[in-house]
Order: sequence, then C-alpha cells, then structure tokens
Amino acid sequence: SFAAGTRLWGTLIALEIDGEVAVGVCDMAPIDRRYFAARGGGAFRQDRGGEPARLTASATAELSAARCFVPGPEWMPTALIKAQAEALTVATRRRDAEDHPALEVASGGYDAAAFFMGGPWDVAAPAVVVEEAGGRFSDRAGGRRLDMGGGVFTNGRIHNAVLTVLSGASS
Repeated sequence: SFAAGTRLWGTLIALEIDGEVAVGVCDMAPIDRRYFAARGGGAFRQDRGGEPARLTASATAELSAARCFVPGPEWMPTALIKAQAEALTVATRRRDAEDHPALEVASGGYDAAAFFMGGPWDVAAPAVVVEEAGGRFSDRAGGRRLDMGGGVFTNGRIHNAVLTVLSGASS
C-alpha cells in the first residue's frame, strides 16, 4: 500500500512474550491515527495526538447483517481462496477499506475482516488490538497461528459463522 501511494498503510509493531502477543501498536501515519493495546489492558485509538479513546467491537450477531471487509482479487492467489472470498462476500455486507480493516473491526466500524495473504508482521499487532476491544482473531482454520497466510478478525459474536462459511467454500 505504501509503494502504491495509497493512504491505507501503517507501521505495525507487536511484542510477543512466551508465545503470546502481549502488546500491539498500529501507527497509521497517512491518516494521523494510532491504535494500541496491551493484553488485559484494553484497546485504544488516538487521532491526531488527541486523547486516546477506548475501542469496543460491534454487537452485530447475525452474519447476514455483518459489515465485512474482503480484499480485492489481487490478494487471492488460489482458486480456493477466491471461492472463500466469494462465499464470505455473499454471506455478509461487503465494505471497502477506509482504514486498516482489522482495526475497523476493533473500532466497531466493521464486524469482520478476512485476509487471505500475509505474515505474522501483518496480523500480530492488529490481533491483540481486536481481541482487547472484545473481538476475536484466528487463522482461517480457526487456530491461533500467526504464520498461516492471513487471518480472520471479527467482533467475536460472528466468528464461528465466518469460519463456517470459509470452511464450506470449495474451488
């Protein structure tokens, strides 16, 4: 995103202690916004150097009402991933990114965000922010692996339904 010149890039920093992500900081410099969380301490967003505001994930409980980010086709390298993305798009109300999609889940602006590519450096910091805002993170199979090529971020209430949609898709 940085190289493409969009404003949807940021610096994501996570601290892992004994195999668990304990701290996450997501600095979205182009929009002058910072998200941060520490395990057990809540999640926060700070705009333009103002006072931090506590984040809370949405209360949406029905998948059909869920606002969901699904990335564009350039982020879908396989037929299975394309099928999963299509199934999630059909099951939810797809939204385009205005900020980091996982962090929009933490803010309550989206109910779910799925990433089909990426590494631990892409998901570790947002994962702790989403979880401390009351949401849930997993890999696409429902595990806690950060190195599985992306991940699923939800408000927590629809997480299992999202995983069911993804697992039911076939290429």
